[in-house]
Amino acid sequence: MPSRSDTESRAEARRRARMVARGELEELDQDQPAEEAEEPRRRSFIDRIIPPAPPLRGKPDPLADFTYEGAAKQYVAWVYLLGQNPLAWVVPGLLWGGLIASQYVLQDQMVVLIASVTQYIALIAAGWIGWQRPWLFGTAAGLLGLILWAAVVAVDPSLAQAQGTARPALGDIVVYFLYQAPLQILLGMVAGWYGGYLRRRLASQPQSEQRGRNRR
Repeated sequence: MPSRSDTESRAEARRRARMVARGELEELDQDQPAEEAEEPRRRSFIDRIIPPAPPLRGKPDPLADFTYEGAAKQYVAWVYLLGQNPLAWVVPGLLWGGLIASQYVLQDQMVVLIASVTQYIALIAAGWIGWQRPWLFGTAAGLLGLILWAAVVAVDPSLAQAQGTARPALGDIVVYFLYQAPLQILLGMVAGWYGGYLRRRLASQPQSEQRGRNRR
């Protein structure tokens, strides 16, 4: 009859195997006994709501060739990463700005609804594609779209003229941009982070689980 310690050991091994399958714990070395492995940290409330997602497999270190060591290393690294994969934020940013314009120019409720949903999909896509730093690519896309829209309105302020309102002055456009910039940064960070998180979560799921979901 197995002892109590043997039963608990097998239960712990099964629990850790389930955590590995869910991507919450790196796979243990085959030659390393479970007793010598470090105890996984207790999951916080945030971890229970948003389970952690492991890094994408097979992706190299995006800063492997980055050699700058100056005082502004972190900010220069951001510019370096954006330059390494420009399409990941330029295309969603152009789409974001164009969708903002469509809401003002067409002024149709259905167009506004579709454009609003597509805008956030574009920012999420920026984070999905920009795996190097998803939040950074989402932020860059949001700011690019806002700058594009501000530039278009600066050339032709009548595009920002709502029905029944006066033609906005250049000062009003500048104030609008300064007011919207922090909001776009926040939206871009959150949407981009979610796009990268969603990609990592889907990539970390076992293939058998993914096939089961596809059948449903």
